Amino acid sequence: MLEISFIILSVAFLLLAGSLAAIFFQLWRMMRRLMPTIDHLNQSIPGILRNLEEVTANIKGASTHVQFQVENLSRLLSQVQAWMAVIPVVEDKLKSGVIAPAKGGARRLAALAKGVSVFARTFISCRGERKVDG
Repeated sequence: MLEISFIILSVAFLLLAGSLAAIFFQLWRMMRRLMPTIDHLNQSIPGILRNLEEVTANIKGASTHVQFQVENLSRLLSQVQAWMAVIPVVEDKLKSGVIAPAKGGARRLAALAKGVSVFARTFISCRGERKVDG
């Protein structure tokens, strides 16, 4: 009985070893077909990593540039906003301090111009009458 059990175990072990050998043979064939691809990838990895580093550096540079531009734009908009707040104050000052006196001055200038115009017409017309009389 022990011999039959030993023979059965031996046959089972041989079947297991044979199937494992077939599996390992298939794995070896698959690895042999994948070796050129693996070699190509191993040769390409340094270039891929360099490209990745360059892309990362470019993205970092662009990000820094965009952040700088946003900060400048924010500062510029703050200045514009400050100037926009000054405009109503300046407008009120101009209305009260400059425009009212300028209107009065404009009226005076208009009256002066009219007076000079009337004087000039009268002077010229009087001169013309003297020539005719004289």
